[in-house]
Amino acid sequence: MLVRNRIPGIEKIEDEEDRFRFDVSCRPEASPEGYDRVPVAEYGVALLRGMGWAPGDPIGLTNKW
Repeated sequence: MLVRNRIPGIEKIEDEEDRFRFDVSCRPEASPEGYDRVPVAEYGVALLRGMGWAPGDPIGLTNKW
């Protein structure tokens, strides 16, 4: 899963600090207002959806029912 979400081109950057800065620059801005829009009860579902899961799909290593 981590490899699937890797930013294209990041592996070509040698310096660890430059790689970190490039990674952060490619991510969306986070704000307190954005967190307020997701109810606490829905936070886990939002986190899973951000990792590619869809409601109704199984969760697990093999993704089988």
